[in-house]
Amino acid sequence: LVGSEMCIRDRVSSVSKIDYPKGSFHALLCTDVLEHVDPSEAGMVESEFYRVLKPKGTLFLNIALAKEINTKWKKWVKSSKYDLDCLHTLVEPADYWKELFNADKYRYLHVACSRHGLTLILRKK
Repeated sequence: LVGSEMCIRDRVSSVSKIDYPKGSFHALLCTDVLEHVDPSEAGMVESEFYRVLKPKGTLFLNIALAKEINTKWKKWVKSSKYDLDCLHTLVEPADYWKELFNADKYRYLHVACSRHGLTLILRKK
């Protein structure tokens, strides 16, 4: 960040326990990650996103809604040590995600849904 007192460097951390202080970010971008989260951690992930966003911060989410994987990835997975069935561990309908990232905490700026995915752009209240 240019001109910022806080220098942001790459860090590896879990989305259920983000290694930054409260209110660290103006925006978060999370694309094709949440469907890989352990279902028992979904609530913790939402809480962490909310915690690290600044007031009126923006959250950009893109979430897969299907277990399907395109042909290229199916071929790779079959030739790797990974189990195809466990790649998408948290596949839920759009309403699940809308309830998790609810209107009490976020203002909805954009919602787009197809049979394969959900895109949400939210503003923290």
